[in-house]
Amino acid sequence: MHRRRKGRVLVMLGLGLTVLVLAASPAVASYVASMPALKGRSSCEEEVRALGLPAEPVTFPSDDGLILRGWFFPSDDASAPAVIYVHGSGASPREGLGLVGPLHEAGYHVLLFSYRNHGLSDNDWMAGVSYGARESRDVDAAIRYVHDVRGVSRIALQGFSMGAVGVLLSAARNPDVVAVVAESPYASFEQVWAANGRPVPEFFIQATRALVTRMRGFNGDDIQPVRAVGQIGPRPLLLIHGTADAHIPWRQSQALFQAAGEPKTLWLVDGAHHGDARLLYPDRYHSLLLEFYRRAFS
Repeated sequence: MHRRRKGRVLVMLGLGLTVLVLAASPAVASYVASMPALKGRSSCEEEVRALGLPAEPVTFPSDDGLILRGWFFPSDDASAPAVIYVHGSGASPREGLGLVGPLHEAGYHVLLFSYRNHGLSDNDWMAGVSYGARESRDVDAAIRYVHDVRGVSRIALQGFSMGAVGVLLSAARNPDVVAVVAESPYASFEQVWAANGRPVPEFFIQATRALVTRMRGFNGDDIQPVRAVGQIGPRPLLLIHGTADAHIPWRQSQALFQAAGEPKTLWLVDGAHHGDARLLYPDRYHSLLLEFYRRAFS
C-alpha cells in the first residue's frame, strides 16, 4: 500500500513538473527575447573603419527621449537617396556592414543604427523588446534624422527579422518613404509566438503572451504587419524569405505579399534558413537589391 501511494505521488509530481515546464517554456523564451541585447554592445568602430569609406558616428533622439546611436555613410553626392538599414533582435549595426559597400558604390547614403536596448543605443531595461511596437517608432526617429538633419528627401527602409517588421510598420506611417525591403519578417505578433511556441499547448501560449504584453507595456494589436503592409503601395516592396526558416516560416512573408499592394516582389530563397539568403546567394542577393533600389529611386 505504501509503495502504491508513493508511486501515485511520484506520478503526480511528474505530471506537475511537466505542466510547469510547458507553461514556463514560452515565458522563458519571451523573457530571453525581451532582455536588452548584450551581444554586440560595441560601436563596431574597427569594422566600420575597415570598410575604407567615409563614416560618421551619429546620435538622435527617439520620440520618448532615448538616445539612439549608429553610423552614417555619406554619398559623394549630397542630393543622393538614402537607405536606412534596421537589424534584427539581439544584433547591432554590425549586421548591416556587408551592405554598405555595394550601396555606397551605387551612390547612396547609408544609415546603420540600433534601436533601443541594442548596440550602443540607450536601454529601457524594464520595458525590454516589444516585438516591433516601440522599435518601429525608433525607425520613425531615424527617418526624421536623415530627412531633417541630413536633408535627404528620398529614403528607403530595409530591415531583417524584427527589424523588417519595424520598417513595415514605420513605412505605413511615413508616406515619404520611397521603398521598403523586408527580409524574414513575421506577419503578426500572434503568428511569431505561434511559430516559436511549439509544442507548447495553445492556451499556455495565449496566457503567457497576454502576460508579456501587460508586463512589457505594449499592445499586440500594434504589431500587425499583415494589416500595415497594404498601406505601403504604390511604393515598391521587396520581401525576401528562406524556405527553410524554422524561426519565422516563409508562409508569413507569403501572407504579407498577398496583403500588399503593387508593385511588390517576393523572393523565396530555396533552402535558406533565417538570415541565410545573403550568405548562400550573395551575388543574386546584391544584384536584386541594387536593381530594386535603382528602379525605386528613379
